[in-house]
Amino acid sequence: MSVFSQEKTTIRHLLEFLRQFPANMQWHRSTESLVIQGEDATNKLIAAYQRGIRNFKGSALAAVDLTELKLKGINLSRCHLGSALLMESDLRNSCFQYSDLVNAEFSESDLRKADFSHADLTDATLIGVDLRKANFRNACLKVADLTGADLVGADLTGADTTGAIFDEVRWYRHEEKAI
Repeated sequence: MSVFSQEKTTIRHLLEFLRQFPANMQWHRSTESLVIQGEDATNKLIAAYQRGIRNFKGSALAAVDLTELKLKGINLSRCHLGSALLMESDLRNSCFQYSDLVNAEFSESDLRKADFSHADLTDATLIGVDLRKANFRNACLKVADLTGADLVGADLTGADTTGAIFDEVRWYRHEEKAI
């Protein structure tokens, strides 16, 4: 098989792969991310994640419902996720850098090693969330509720915690988790 025919085969497979995505989902090869927006964003994101896509940087996902889902390692940086429902979800090792998470609901989720650096979590609900080794550097946690959260090893350097609720939070490994 010549190099030219191999290239045509590769391009044909790539085009077939790209045709699988609905027209209102954009594939950006330069950043290798899939930007999701518009109606039915939840189902689009889940379908793409199931196909192995993990980078959704810059997506508009306001009020998206991702409750009780396993989305380990997902990249939702620079996303608009205001009022998103992410309760009881497995979001370990996920990235939310620079994202708008105002009024987002994360209660009882697993967010170990998640990166929230520079994210806006104003008035977010993080009750009973596992945030061990999470990164909140320079994040805004104004009026956020972290009651009963596990923050062992979390980095809050430069975070704005004005009015945030830290009742029954676990800060150190030797403390028992509040029930």
